[in-house]
Amino acid sequence: MKKLIKKLACVISVMALSVIPLHTVFAEQDTGSITLTLGQGQDLTSVEDVEISCSKVADLVNGEYILLDEFKDTDVDLNKIETAEELQETAEKLQYLVKNDYIQYSNKQGIVSFQDLSVGVYLIKALDTTNYDELAPTLISIPTYNDKLETMDYHIQLEPKHQAKKGNIIIKKANEKLKLLSGAEFTLFEDINKNKVLDKSDKKVGLFEETKKGIYEFKDLKYAYYLVQETQAPSGYIPDKNIYPIVIYGENKDNVIIQNNDNGYFINEYKIGKVEVENGKNPPNEKDGFFPKTSDKTNIFVLSLITTISIFGSVVLIIKKHKNKAE
Repeated sequence: MKKLIKKLACVISVMALSVIPLHTVFAEQDTGSITLTLGQGQDLTSVEDVEISCSKVADLVNGEYILLDEFKDTDVDLNKIETAEELQETAEKLQYLVKNDYIQYSNKQGIVSFQDLSVGVYLIKALDTTNYDELAPTLISIPTYNDKLETMDYHIQLEPKHQAKKGNIIIKKANEKLKLLSGAEFTLFEDINKNKVLDKSDKKVGLFEETKKGIYEFKDLKYAYYLVQETQAPSGYIPDKNIYPIVIYGENKDNVIIQNNDNGYFINEYKIGKVEVENGKNPPNEKDGFFPKTSDKTNIFVLSLITTISIFGSVVLIIKKHKNKAE
């Protein structure tokens, strides 16, 4: 039995779990415990109130791990696990089948403890990590072999692996008719002092990527306070001079949309003197001093009429001058 448990314990240690015995048990016993200590997560996260479950998946019988009835239809054999990768794959497979036998919330120090657990294998998984990093499901055996002390530990303390969550920001760039526009440039800054104002203390993170026409994205952002600035508008448009603060954290992390209107778009106005060409018609001459805004075709007909009359008047004037000279 010690040989089998030792093998599984070695595999667990390869998974970078800190297994430290609270005290050494030299005699066989029927129960044990598992205590987790959550490591410090990234900024804006907390080790407190993380919901974690502990569920038994196998008994220890005559030196072998025997799956509980609800897991016997799987192709899992805990006795044949040789690598950390196999152990992790098994934990990920079983996490969707467990009934969450015991549920605890971490305290202010990030400690969660499950007591009076019968010998066997348990799956530890996070049920709610909204305000913490991602926690991978973990398989733990009671008892676990301690290499340093060369004995069996029934009370296990460990720090599970955790991985920082990432967030994404999306900008849908459009004109007032919600036509998507290319050629813009958006810059992302980290709001170091969290005052929602772009100043010298803030750090430039980089430029948004235009992933397709009019769609600008910044992916894999750590939890932090950010500022978004339009540093270049598409040709013919006026850049938005406002600074847009945003925080990537908790539930506000997946495809966060930056908008300056109520339609989910980031809208730009046309520059004065610029109109959108539609139906093959040319825009009015800028020297006339009359420019319809944002593709509005109002007064286009009037402008054309004025231009035609002007040209006609010029022709009449030229003919009259030639006639006077002839006389």
